[in-house]
Amino acid sequence: MDPPVFIEQIEVRFSAVRWATTLYDTRHCPSRYICMLGASDVKLDIREMALTGLNLLNDERQSSAIAIDFNYPDVVEILDYIYSQEPQLLHSNDHRQGKLLFPPKTFLAMIKFLMKCFKASDSPDLLQEDPSHSPVAKMCVVLEHAMSYEGSSELHALAVKSLVDISSRQPKLVSSRYANRLHWLKTLLSHVDSDAREAAARLLGITSSALSSSAALNLLSELTSTLDPNHPPRDSICVKQPWWSEIPECP
Repeated sequence: MDPPVFIEQIEVRFSAVRWATTLYDTRHCPSRYICMLGASDVKLDIREMALTGLNLLNDERQSSAIAIDFNYPDVVEILDYIYSQEPQLLHSNDHRQGKLLFPPKTFLAMIKFLMKCFKASDSPDLLQEDPSHSPVAKMCVVLEHAMSYEGSSELHALAVKSLVDISSRQPKLVSSRYANRLHWLKTLLSHVDSDAREAAARLLGITSSALSSSAALNLLSELTSTLDPNHPPRDSICVKQPWWSEIPECP
């Protein structure tokens, strides 16, 4: 039997998510953020209520009216709110070696919801004068943080696939952002998740459009050389090591 304090905590969380999903409009950023946090709750009914508030519950378990009439917040506003609640997102250090800023299930719900907001948005502010501070760049940072080694394979795969989806709308920003981070992208090619590997390969191809002709040829030569049966065994380390390992560039 659960202790009284634990039961009270469950009731508080249940009430918070319930009020967030019933009192506030679906475009209300603070209430959607509460739903993101509730998506990782230990109690199934709280998780399902939170996912419903984000329009992420499986279609067969959710009314068609919710799916059709759901109004997403402006992607710029929801991103700014998430950043205000978790300022560490502003840090641009090596996310692979850092800890997750949110529980994996919260991160999964957050990314899925942000991508829905992104696809539904027609805001002219998505690309600002300084691309490095644009909402698209902020989206990329969130996805990069999700690639922390503490994240699940499902989370890593979703993050990389989302980067590919974003690049379909803003290819120049994404390709220029990762043109000087080829080593990071190449290590993702050895990820344990096949979906993550495929998405990483797509992202690497997109990024190559921002490279000079000589750099692109060097990258192509390096990648095709791994298919050579006579390739030196020491280079195979670059494929077999965990993707987050601090490994040297392949010669």
